Amino acid sequence: MSKKKLILLEGLPKIKPVGKLILGVDREEKRVRIPSDTRKAVYDRAKKRCECCGMPLRMSQGEFHHLKKPITKPRPSNLQFLCPTHHKLGHKWKTRTQRTMLETKKVPNIVRKKVRKHPSSPYWREKPKTTKKKPTTRKTKKATRTRKKAR
Repeated sequence: MSKKKLILLEGLPKIKPVGKLILGVDREEKRVRIPSDTRKAVYDRAKKRCECCGMPLRMSQGEFHHLKKPITKPRPSNLQFLCPTHHKLGHKWKTRTQRTMLETKKVPNIVRKKVRKHPSSPYWREKPKTTKKKPTTRKTKKATRTRKKAR
């Protein structure tokens, strides 16, 4: 192609697929950024641990799992603080069939679910409280009697 033809083609708008134009599906969903105060509230609620296994994490190490679509306004009730391993458990991939007037195709879809607390994790086990026993300083009657006789 010559340079003149390339310039003419670059100026034209890109043609969208007809199926998307008919159904009006061509808008993209954008994630809403989680505000820092919401992140802090979820992190504090989780007691600086993964909400599934209880592993201690810094905020930069963990991930925030959306219980609803990430395009909704993030609230502490819609989020979970999880380690990267358990964040993967919160997503289930399914395919759904999308039918248009021109074609039928399978589209991947994410189903979000709440990740439950894992009771067998060693991080959730409560450590028994060990208290140091104070030595007994109480004197028995017998010991005091023997001391008196010795004097």
